[in-house]
Amino acid sequence: MSDFLKRDDLVFAGLPAKFSFGIRDRVRFHEIDALNHVNNIAYLRWTENLRVNMLPHIGLGSFAGEKRNIVLRAQDIEYFAPMHLFDDYIVAARCSRIGNSSLDMEYEVHCKGVVTVRVTSQIVMVNAAMTASVRIPDEARAIILEIDGIR
Repeated sequence: MSDFLKRDDLVFAGLPAKFSFGIRDRVRFHEIDALNHVNNIAYLRWTENLRVNMLPHIGLGSFAGEKRNIVLRAQDIEYFAPMHLFDDYIVAARCSRIGNSSLDMEYEVHCKGVVTVRVTSQIVMVNAAMTASVRIPDEARAIILEIDGIR
């Protein structure tokens, strides 16, 4: 059921225009914990799913035969409201900072008109051997700057 969304779709759904990409989906049974709400790991999987889907759109990450890798360096999460089985939601994301070899990303999960979770993460470009960071390609940098308007 999940749908990949771009900024216009997100704005139409009532989300802030600052987000460039999103995924619309529904909570599944396997994402529920013993307290009958979404388990905290599910939110991180949702952001990972969105990140993997959006990276090719910003010029990073075909995930096949690359001379560089993308690794998750850090991630923070804040919980604001519980979610339950069959709740429809949208997880939205944007790049909030671009460095020489890293990106900061912001995510929000929206359900029933409420922000239920906010996540921030930092991803780093590393060489194929994963021994050193590498510069984000200029083509990707240009796309990110155009889409998210960051400096």
